[in-house]
Amino acid sequence: MSRLPLPFLLAASALAQAPNFTTRVSVVEVDAQVIGENGTIEGLQLHDFAVRDNRLPVTLRYCSQDETSLDIIFVFELSRFMAPQQTQIRTAAEVAMSELKEGDRVAVMSFNKTSWIELPLRADLKTVKPKIRSGLLDAAFEKGPAILAAADASAKYLMAQAEGGHRVILMFTGDVGDLQPVDVDSATVTKDLWDANAALLAMVIPNAAAPLLRFDSLDIANLKKLLGLSFDDFIEDVARQTGGEVVFAANMRPRIRATPNANTALRQAIQRMRRQYRLYYDRPAGKPGQHHRVDIELSPTAQSAHPNARTIARKGYVIPKTDPH
Repeated sequence: MSRLPLPFLLAASALAQAPNFTTRVSVVEVDAQVIGENGTIEGLQLHDFAVRDNRLPVTLRYCSQDETSLDIIFVFELSRFMAPQQTQIRTAAEVAMSELKEGDRVAVMSFNKTSWIELPLRADLKTVKPKIRSGLLDAAFEKGPAILAAADASAKYLMAQAEGGHRVILMFTGDVGDLQPVDVDSATVTKDLWDANAALLAMVIPNAAAPLLRFDSLDIANLKKLLGLSFDDFIEDVARQTGGEVVFAANMRPRIRATPNANTALRQAIQRMRRQYRLYYDRPAGKPGQHHRVDIELSPTAQSAHPNARTIARKGYVIPKTDPH
């Protein structure tokens, strides 16, 4: 089911709560997943959430939870590192495709050192699914990967599309660069995904290079200090900042453990993205280009009712350069 347009939602909120809303007020929209021991926690209301913007509490105007359609880009790493993982990529893609529904729109992008669109965004799932299958079967795996650059290209592609369902970039990657300086850093990619109103969901399928090329944060800091270059071509932080998740198909050094039942976890992540809570509040004053941090948690009463719940949501936004305030 397609989500309701924002003006309609705000009008409904105004009728229900009689707020002093004017066209000069900018509204922040944040999607949030609330997960308990048995999956998504259903039926939460405005008073069940506590939201802070730049560490200051805000008053929510509206809260909804509906099953939404998805605008989803399948992004496949076709670097030489991933050639031995072709079967696993195809299996994970089949799992993801099984969750597509009527009303979803799907695009396909591939990348190694560069990124390119294989299929533009479309709603014809009967055409898309066979093309993904045949494309992965015949794919050429070559060169090294530029992972953050591919995520950024996906964000910019979505920015140019008319908005439809909830936007998701679903990346299948080894999440390991090849020790070449990256063109963009995670902060830039995060901002572009915020601007595109998209979340990054990734299925990480470690390859043979992972034990050699994966570094912890201290290693990365030392490399930057020594060479003055950025080599941290990983997407975990981008996923966390944009309200997405990372599913690991196997262990990765130094401390990353495989996600239990990884393919099932991927399926469940897609299902949860259809059932997110959509929260709205009036944006606090700020300067164009300013970064605002967003923290979302359950209210004390809701925490008591759901003591083991966890919340997944985007962590911030940037005030547009053309700010109406």
